[in-house]
This record gives sequence, C-alpha cells and structure tokens, in this order.
Amino acid sequence: MWGHDCSGFTQRIYTIMTDKFLYTDIDLNFVPHPITKDIGRLTENDAIKRSAKNLLLTNYFESFFNSQKGTPLRGLLFENITAMTELTLKRAIELVLSQYEPRMIFQNVVVNAEPEKHYITITIFYTIRNKTTLEQFDVILKRTR
Repeated sequence: MWGHDCSGFTQRIYTIMTDKFLYTDIDLNFVPHPITKDIGRLTENDAIKRSAKNLLLTNYFESFFNSQKGTPLRGLLFENITAMTELTLKRAIELVLSQYEPRMIFQNVVVNAEPEKHYITITIFYTIRNKTTLEQFDVILKRTR
C-alpha cells in the first residue's frame, strides 16, 4: 500500500513541476531506432491507441491469470449482425477499456456494422488523463473467408 501511495505522490509532483506527464510504451513492431538501435517507443496518444487496440483484439481466456480480460470481437464477426449484436459489442468495448486502460477516460464508442460487406467499424472517443482534448481512433474488423 505504501508503494502505491508513494508512486502516486511522485507522479503528482512530477506533473505539477513540469506540467506534462508522458505516457510511453514499447513499439510492438520492434523496429529499431535508426541511430541508437534501441527498440522504438510509442508516446502519449499512439501508446494509448495501441494498448486499446490490443485490448479489443484480445479474446477471453487469452490473457494468463485473467480470463475475463478481452472482448468477443472475433466471435461476433461470424454472427448475424443485428442491433443486439452491435449493442453487445459496444458494451463489451466499454467494459474492457474502462477496466484495463487507466490512461484513457472513455467517452463514447460507435459501432457501425456493414453485414453485406462483412466488416465492422468501431470508433472510440476518449480523452487522455490530465488532458482536455477529445481524441478518437477507428478499428476496422473485416471477416475473411
């Protein structure tokens, strides 16, 4: 408990002193930096987008020791797409992002299904913690035969 309080206190001090807190993740494409040859990193909005996309594309039971982490996106691609399917998908996305991505403040999700073309477009609206601008990103899921 002490470590949690201490790290939160350090984060607040850092934010107050520099007025900017930088969220970073490693780039999972493992493209090396051209000069330093280190693994590249994603910052701020790109890091949050990649993390959210990974959460959306994770099925249930794929995450070790946490079987509830994930969404049923891949399974719903092969269902008849109805208004109820879209609602189920929207609720699952809201749940996984609000629980497992603490860097984003989830605002809204729009699910647009095109059953004739066999794809689903998901648009997610969010704000980054300690920021005020509304961000968005799209994920397009296409069923291949």
